[in-house]
Amino acid sequence: MNKFYTLEGRGRSFRLICEPDECATLVELLEAEGFALDQLSAHPLLMRAAGGESALGSSLAARFGRLYIQDAASFIAPLALAPAPGDVVLDVCASPGGKSTFLAQLVGKHGTVIANEPNPQRLATLRQNVQRLSMANVASLDSPGEKLPLPDGSLNAVLLDPPCSGWGTADKHPRVKELWQGDKVEPLKILQRKLLREAVRVLAPGGRLVYSTCTTNVEENEAQVLYAANELGMRLEPLDAPSGFAVEEPALAEARGVVRVAAEESGSQGHFVARLVKPGETGGQAAEEFEYVRDAAVDAALEALERKGGEVIDLEDVPGAGRLPAGSLVAFKGQVRFLPHAALCLLQPRARWQGMALGRLTAGGFRVHSRCRTLMGSSPGPDALEVDEIGPLADLLAGRGVLLDTPAQTKPLPLYFRGLALGWLAVKGDGRRVLWTEK
Repeated sequence: MNKFYTLEGRGRSFRLICEPDECATLVELLEAEGFALDQLSAHPLLMRAAGGESALGSSLAARFGRLYIQDAASFIAPLALAPAPGDVVLDVCASPGGKSTFLAQLVGKHGTVIANEPNPQRLATLRQNVQRLSMANVASLDSPGEKLPLPDGSLNAVLLDPPCSGWGTADKHPRVKELWQGDKVEPLKILQRKLLREAVRVLAPGGRLVYSTCTTNVEENEAQVLYAANELGMRLEPLDAPSGFAVEEPALAEARGVVRVAAEESGSQGHFVARLVKPGETGGQAAEEFEYVRDAAVDAALEALERKGGEVIDLEDVPGAGRLPAGSLVAFKGQVRFLPHAALCLLQPRARWQGMALGRLTAGGFRVHSRCRTLMGSSPGPDALEVDEIGPLADLLAGRGVLLDTPAQTKPLPLYFRGLALGWLAVKGDGRRVLWTEK
């Protein structure tokens, strides 16, 4: 990878949205705009940036959905859950999607994240971020976290980051501890316990539950973890201090093994993370029986969606669909969505949920969304536009368009920066002019 700089905790923390072998190219894109970068020791995708010709959120990488800005401490919970590639993970309180989309990267193309968010405005934000980052393995669920449409013991990995008082964000919100005191915190504590009970219900024996907050309040942190251990039968599994973060001693001695992030020393917000395990051995059906049950569940779920007005789309009708993981394509009012088979199997018929939108059905056939990198090849083919400098990318995002040497043979046209997929360009006129649109 390229050279790195000693930022000593300065700058904004963020996550690269790419495969491990694409990190160097994405770093080149950021450095071309003047950013100085440091890689965080906790994981190769985690970075800090300083400098730059514009704000990090306005960078080319950000605008093409190739990075996600989030506080460094929020990386810890997904890493503590440590899902394996191919796992199915539930994020109970998912918006705005930073942890969910990091989990989606950790479980990989063949894993699935069920990201739940009951608040309509926050759910919309979650879905916008999933779309912007092109995370096809995330299914967004609209359900009260206290009553999830999932079977008992159906998941091996659950992340619960519940609503909290937010005391750990005092650097950005100086009055937060003053505003969230006494009676105002009580409803949060009650909700947190309800969410814990539901998370434990859907967790399989042997499964892992990570509980995290951005508060320093012991009643919302250690006390809740001990409630899960003493009242819900969970076992507290000690965590090592996360690499690159300073930690404090637990506020309650019985909760040894939890992580309290020291905000100032870590260059982050205050954060609390604990990992709990449900006693028992992980069960499982024989492979042949599981495949039969899964296939039957998928068929039943698709039939139910058709009764609600959905149209099942043949994968062969969508160019590039062979690059998708196990799932089905269903059109709702012309919008074609990818539905992971794991979500189709697990979510009950009453569930209100969506898969990522890939594109639309038009009179001329399927039209891919500009940000749907999932349908792009891992490297540019002969009919793609590949650029080596940032000038054409800036022109495209400014709406000025780019003129091609020869007419495009593919509509829309795949766009790459030094082999890194960025999205799809609209082809205009005689095929020599291309534009970036948000459609």
